Amino acid sequence: MQNVTRKDIRLPSPPAIALRILEVVKQDDASFEELARIIQVDQALTTKILQIANSSFYGMANKVNTIEKALSLLGLNVTKNIALSFVIAKEITGPECGGFNFHYFWRRAVTCAVGAELPASLLRYKNEDLFVSTLLQDIGILVMYLSRPEEYQPVFI
Repeated sequence: MQNVTRKDIRLPSPPAIALRILEVVKQDDASFEELARIIQVDQALTTKILQIANSSFYGMANKVNTIEKALSLLGLNVTKNIALSFVIAKEITGPECGGFNFHYFWRRAVTCAVGAELPASLLRYKNEDLFVSTLLQDIGILVMYLSRPEEYQPVFI
């Protein structure tokens, strides 16, 4: 039987910042200050969180201009989900060829993850892994593309 993937493919481990965010959020006494200190190290992530906090979805009368205010508005779970999706999407990419669009792949993955949480919250279904599980549901597509892009490319045509 032929191996489906090459042995040299390696999906990166979650970045240190993602692991630190997860550690803080899991603590019963997690504080926004501690989380803010971690997030502020990554300028792109800080910018993304501030953009979301200032989006029309939250409808704030005054501009949210500090990461601490953004975190208190978004909450720990939403912040965790934003941070994980942003950091994972930034880290797991590869060469653009054959029509595979990493930006679209991750935008779709985040949309699905958010979409899974909306009905769950309406049904009062609590599952801390729902967002991440849905975010990574199509990771096999990425593995196939990264391991054998020439052979997987016809799927996109």
